[in-house]
Amino acid sequence: MNNTYFNSRAAAWDDNPVRIENARRIAAAIRAQLPFSQTWTALEFGCGTGLISRELLPGLGSILAVDLSSGMIEQLQKRIEEDGMKNIKARCLNILTHPPTGTVDLIFSSMALHHVPETGLLLDALTAQLNPGGFIALADLDSEDGKFHDEEAGPVHHGFNRAELMQRLRDRGCEAVAAVTANTIRKNGRDYPVFLITARKAA
Repeated sequence: MNNTYFNSRAAAWDDNPVRIENARRIAAAIRAQLPFSQTWTALEFGCGTGLISRELLPGLGSILAVDLSSGMIEQLQKRIEEDGMKNIKARCLNILTHPPTGTVDLIFSSMALHHVPETGLLLDALTAQLNPGGFIALADLDSEDGKFHDEEAGPVHHGFNRAELMQRLRDRGCEAVAAVTANTIRKNGRDYPVFLITARKAA
């Protein structure tokens, strides 16, 4: 991930209405697919400014929101303080090298997976962070033509094949794996579907 790119855009990140709508739709899809509980602890990977966490917080007990971009975490921390959101903690860290202490009931991520070169290592880390019976929800782009991102964003995966990603979760001990289309983003004259894959870690 190109931290310089994301740090430089963090202050204006929430000004993009397409991004706001995408987050709203993904959060709604997560709520529709999973049996939320206010007793759950949650982890958001690649949280950015916390658009998804802020949407989901009312249905959860607490959220640890993590990102590699210090600029994004700074913006989220401002929003936490402004809105008095005591149940979200924002941390700038790399969960591949410094995983958070303990496990959680829910892990979710939106449009972050394609920025991680080693998808397999990330899935290992995320599923290891889940309690038995806990849920994971991953939203990202379907396989695309490589034109969704500009070059400044750094090396990225050009989306994912849903069936392959679902199998990779099964290979890591997940069950009840399902996929829906959470949103479609219109960009550069074409439509880019955004999937949501949900699964439960075997108890």
